Amino acid sequence: MPVDSEPLLSCSYHLGPNGAILTSLNLFSTKYQGSRHLPQMFRGRRCRFDQVLSLLETRAPNLDYVVIDTPGQIEAFNWSASGSIITETLALAFPTIVAYVVDTPRSNRPVTFMSNMLYACSVLYKIRLPFVLCFNKIDVESHSFALDWMNNPEKYRDDLHHDITYLASLSRSMSLVLEEFYRNLRAVGVSAATGAGMQAFFEALAEAKNEYNTDFVEWIRRRREGIDMEERIRVHREMGAFETHLRECI
Repeated sequence: MPVDSEPLLSCSYHLGPNGAILTSLNLFSTKYQGSRHLPQMFRGRRCRFDQVLSLLETRAPNLDYVVIDTPGQIEAFNWSASGSIITETLALAFPTIVAYVVDTPRSNRPVTFMSNMLYACSVLYKIRLPFVLCFNKIDVESHSFALDWMNNPEKYRDDLHHDITYLASLSRSMSLVLEEFYRNLRAVGVSAATGAGMQAFFEALAEAKNEYNTDFVEWIRRRREGIDMEERIRVHREMGAFETHLRECI
């Protein structure tokens, strides 16, 4: 069951477009489908995203891949509680890989390229899952310049030498910081229009899946145990508060 963002734009809620998108995402990932009169400790047990997981579990035996597109506002998904809920829930249930898509023709300027890489870095370290960097639209412009900049930071800094703006100076400094980030990054070029590069993309996904199975499964298992323990502590605390309140009422 989807969440309609239109009512959230009404005067009664006082939300703009971005606020409505973020609130809709939060409702989608957390809103309980049963009675709103249940005690707090039982709320959130069944949400709209649970329905997505149920569908995925049903279809999984017949599928090789499931692609989940995220909202266009990357900040809304990457830094909201609902974004964390969705990615962590998926990672607990299935091998989960993040594919960060870059618009190649719009990233051919060094400063724009650096902005994209900083976003990619923030997504990687926030979500903490296997990561594939996808340069899209290589049918319009090759991504070779991006690979050159990533593999040879000196070339990137040389291409910035004529730019004396503050942003260019910051980009030069950040290129030093991101060298380690580039070294461990899977980067492929693809074209959604022609299908070019898709074989390399699927090979990168296979490598990322192996990384998930070897490096992430144990970490996710420990994280799940931690979440379960936190939930038991929370339920015990709320039950204690309820019993205390009940005794006071009696």
